[in-house]
Amino acid sequence: MSVEHLGMIQEPTLFRDCVFRDNRTQTTGSAIDLLHGSHATIENCLFVGNVANMGVDVVGLLGGAEYRPEHGSGALTVFDGSRAAVSRCTFTGNWNGVDDNGSGSTYERSIFWKNTLKGGISPESRYEFDIIDGAGVRGSFIHGDINDLRDTVDKKVNTMDPPDPRFDPQFSPQAPQYASVGYRPVKSPTPARETR
Repeated sequence: MSVEHLGMIQEPTLFRDCVFRDNRTQTTGSAIDLLHGSHATIENCLFVGNVANMGVDVVGLLGGAEYRPEHGSGALTVFDGSRAAVSRCTFTGNWNGVDDNGSGSTYERSIFWKNTLKGGISPESRYEFDIIDGAGVRGSFIHGDINDLRDTVDKKVNTMDPPDPRFDPQFSPQAPQYASVGYRPVKSPTPARETR
């Protein structure tokens, strides 16, 4: 998904109860791209198996000072001048977790677990967060090859290198420490019973 408000935001784009799975992109944001001047709210979503940087990195060639092409992009990419409000989401098994060059983004009660999937062309290590302004990362559980590429996430209000969440087949964590964080699948409503 690519979101482009061009700074004309009346209300943020809302993604709720979504699954972003096994997407591929040549450059940035293999699941969601928030282009310049955009805002999105992302609630109870699962990001798994997404790979960015499959080809020539045209974003890196543009020379943005904050972008690090050697590490590549995340499943969620937030461009400068944009903002994401992420809550109760799970990012696992992606090429990278989140790269966020915006300011004021929030990542609350979410799981970032082993976003180390192979497949892109960027040569350096995979990360959970590559975020300029990490002040809004709170109450999240973070573990991967590199937890925090820029060292901006407050370790006191997050859990770094937690125990295995023990995901079930639908990616609900079974470990008790994760009772109030991360994605949960939405249950289908039970059909009403007909009475005569």
